[in-house]
Amino acid sequence: MGDVITLAPVNCVENIEVRKPQKHTNLWEKKLEVVLERIDELYVYPKLRQTMKDAVLKVFKVGIGAVKAGFPLRLVLKAVDKKCLFVLDARSIEEVNQILKPSVSRFEINGFVTTGKYHIPEEELMLLVLASKQGKLTPRAQERFVQLYELCMKAGRTYYDEVDE
Repeated sequence: MGDVITLAPVNCVENIEVRKPQKHTNLWEKKLEVVLERIDELYVYPKLRQTMKDAVLKVFKVGIGAVKAGFPLRLVLKAVDKKCLFVLDARSIEEVNQILKPSVSRFEINGFVTTGKYHIPEEELMLLVLASKQGKLTPRAQERFVQLYELCMKAGRTYYDEVDE
């Protein structure tokens, strides 16, 4: 069994060597090139620009690792695209750091509440899948898994469905 690669805190996976999936190499390279060009076009301080570029590279590295670990390409691409869009809209280094945090939720009286305005359901779904490999999910976590699965995987067909085929 290979390394488990999560979309959890990005700094945990910095030292993992990740190879791009051969089938989709051009897709990843093209998407990365577009995002980095967009960052170069932004009118921001140089330190923020470099932080944004570093963040995008980390997001792509983790995304490629997630595909390599067996997650559906469409699910990973949705998460990577959303993280990158958040990074492109960031206006401070602290905001970029918040964006890189994992998407999780907590249970309260009225149901599940997402933590943070940069929550990405696809990322939370992948984290729950990884957690389920560690042991049985609690009934509430199972409920959340079903909610996220229906939201992320059963929604109408999109561009992302086509890339898996």
